[in-house]
Amino acid sequence: MKRSRKYPIHKRRGAKKSLLGILSIIFLCSGIAVILLYGVKSRGAARKPEINIAPRKPEINSAIYEASAYLGVPRKNIRFGKETEGQIKNVTIIVNSSFPPAFVNHVFQKFITDAGGVVHDAVEKGWSVNKILLAVGDSSGITHRIKLIRRHSAPVESTYVALLIDDFCVRSIRLEQKFFKLGIKFSAGILPSREFTRNIVTLLAEYPNVERIVHLPMEPRGYPDIDPGPDAILTSMSDKRIMELTMKDIDQIPGAVGVSNHMGSLATENQRVMRAVMMILRQRGLFWVDSRTTIYTVFAEIAQELGVKATKIDHLLDPEGFSKEQIEQRLFEYCLGSRGKPAVILNAHVSDTILSILAKDIPVLRRYGVKFIWVSEAIRRKAQWHRKSQKI
Repeated sequence: MKRSRKYPIHKRRGAKKSLLGILSIIFLCSGIAVILLYGVKSRGAARKPEINIAPRKPEINSAIYEASAYLGVPRKNIRFGKETEGQIKNVTIIVNSSFPPAFVNHVFQKFITDAGGVVHDAVEKGWSVNKILLAVGDSSGITHRIKLIRRHSAPVESTYVALLIDDFCVRSIRLEQKFFKLGIKFSAGILPSREFTRNIVTLLAEYPNVERIVHLPMEPRGYPDIDPGPDAILTSMSDKRIMELTMKDIDQIPGAVGVSNHMGSLATENQRVMRAVMMILRQRGLFWVDSRTTIYTVFAEIAQELGVKATKIDHLLDPEGFSKEQIEQRLFEYCLGSRGKPAVILNAHVSDTILSILAKDIPVLRRYGVKFIWVSEAIRRKAQWHRKSQKI
């Protein structure tokens, strides 16, 4: 019988020590490799070149043209002279003296700083401040010297604004009649089935400068807690009922040329509802003006599908909670900012505040080249501009 070979105890202990030593060396080498690899990556990241983005160069020339357009200055009245020593451009701009000097100064400085420029100096000269001298450029120095000359004979380019005043037949007849006497063209959004609807329609026969638009009450989000009023279009109604109510509401305002939505943040999102409404508009030859009570309105696609003329308001003058000063500022901003566009449609609501602002500012805006038109004219001008832009 063959005996199994036995190793001495001290040799077995030596084998265990050798095994532990090998494992220790492996772990040690692994740790060193990790440290070295991390160090290489860290050094590589540290050596990665930084990307330096050069600061945007101020677009002074563009700002000059934009500020001039805001004030109705024709291109021929903007003259760039030869560059002086140090490559400073001299610019002479002739502005109509209807614009107060402080306003002219403010407009140019605002457009230049908004474009990233710096106003280094501003001097108003003359007994009636008929000259304003601006030294503008960037942070490194002056690049343009601008001479603004205020002249009574300077032409002012026209801009076209359609005022759509909504919610007639809700306030007193006396207040609403004052809007008709403003002496400008504007469009009145008239609510059907109200206490004064018939009175206002009768009264409008004396004011041919006022365009009639049916302000169609439609279901808002939050209905019935938020009530759009009698004979409103609801999403729960059948197509037949929607069409019947739409015809009834239109018939109450003879001479109406278009329809807009009163409230309707839920109804104007519904394709079925809007299709039923616009089928009646197509039959009657009326256009649609969307009040933009929701960003999800489907008026545009339904109007295109049915071949109905349609547009939307461009700006709301009197959002809830805005002060009289804020509303007045928006009026000037939107009117003067409309230059270069075919027309803009500004929406407001019957109130003492809006009446006071318009009565005060309409004469001023007219001097500034603003021409007030109807919404129907704005739609036509926008369509013509769109056709021309497609041909280019």
